[in-house]
Amino acid sequence: MTERDILVVDCETDGLRRGRLAWEIAMTRITADGEKNPREFFIDVDLRDAEPMALAVGRFYDRSPMGLFLSGKTTVPKTNMTDFLTPRDAAATVARWTHGCQLVAANPTFDIPILEQLLYGYGLVPGWHYQVRDIESLTEGHLRRPVGGLKKCAEALDIPVDESREHTAAGDVAVAVAIWEKVMTP
Repeated sequence: MTERDILVVDCETDGLRRGRLAWEIAMTRITADGEKNPREFFIDVDLRDAEPMALAVGRFYDRSPMGLFLSGKTTVPKTNMTDFLTPRDAAATVARWTHGCQLVAANPTFDIPILEQLLYGYGLVPGWHYQVRDIESLTEGHLRRPVGGLKKCAEALDIPVDESREHTAAGDVAVAVAIWEKVMTP
């Protein structure tokens, strides 16, 4: 493995378009000695350009504090201040948590530009290692065959997927961490 800490990350977003915004981010930092430190939070996101289908896939109106409030499922817009951050606080959290790490994601070409945009928007820069790892490509290399998709990678490696946590940032990170450990552990 590497001497850098590994940081597995996933975002749930308001769309697939360029300039999409994250409304949920989960990260698990894996230290060189194998200690795992998870962090998950929701972001107070501007929905003016949101794509309804993207919000539905991640279950925004059932899981986000803002979505729960907007859908009338709660009367309190910010249920837990430590888990519902302003975009500026989210940028600072991402900058701090990712600094010096080797990033790992399922389809990093989707998630990494979101993190970069978030940081640049608040005068911050990425401090992670420039080589980002794709958990799906690592799985396909390990198996020596195409697989396609995080869930299919997990299934090919006999890693269970909790369907109730699918398409949640924390659920997808948990699957990616399990894959990383199985594929990268000698």
